[in-house]
Amino acid sequence: MLRILLTSALLSILVGCKSRVEKPKVLHGLLKVEATVADAEVWLNETYVADVSEVTSGIRLVAPKAYRLELRHENYHVEYRLIELLPNKATVVKFQPALMH
Repeated sequence: MLRILLTSALLSILVGCKSRVEKPKVLHGLLKVEATVADAEVWLNETYVADVSEVTSGIRLVAPKAYRLELRHENYHVEYRLIELLPNKATVVKFQPALMH
């Protein structure tokens, strides 16, 4: 009986003291794009993301790093910016594309 009580107590101590593995914190960069042409396309590193009207509240990116941000529209000149997204910070980029003649 004493052996069972000691084993039970030891198990409860071991279970209560087990090491907990913490998940690494994921840092995000937040990008907000503002433009005078709402249906222009937003591209990051040559990959289409969305139309400007869909991302005015922000694009949450997993990796804070350098990006080539482009704004494309068939009636406007392509504009781009080289940007650096910082962890847990919002970066706002404003575009005023020039109309093609």
